[in-house]
Amino acid sequence: MLEMTFGQVLSLVRNIAAEEAQENQYRITEEKMEYDEMIQSLEKELEAIKFALKSRNTKIEDLNRELLRISMVDAQKSKGGLWKWLCPATTTIVAAVSLAYAARAR
Repeated sequence: MLEMTFGQVLSLVRNIAAEEAQENQYRITEEKMEYDEMIQSLEKELEAIKFALKSRNTKIEDLNRELLRISMVDAQKSKGGLWKWLCPATTTIVAAVSLAYAARAR
């Protein structure tokens, strides 16, 4: 009778161990699904951040190009700056000298 009881106890322990293993497997599967959902959510957020950074970099590049264009236009304007006032000033001086010469000659 003792051996039969030992066999029953052994069977009971095996059944309990199998049930525990099954419950642990279920918990592990549930946790894995939760982690997978969290990872998917984080991946979506990461993609949104990547898109925002690409958009920002594109805007920065556009602004840099515009700044370069404006700088070149300003450089062109300042390059001709001396001639802009020198030519009219010279013309005015020549006209004044001519007027003075003409007035003196009369």
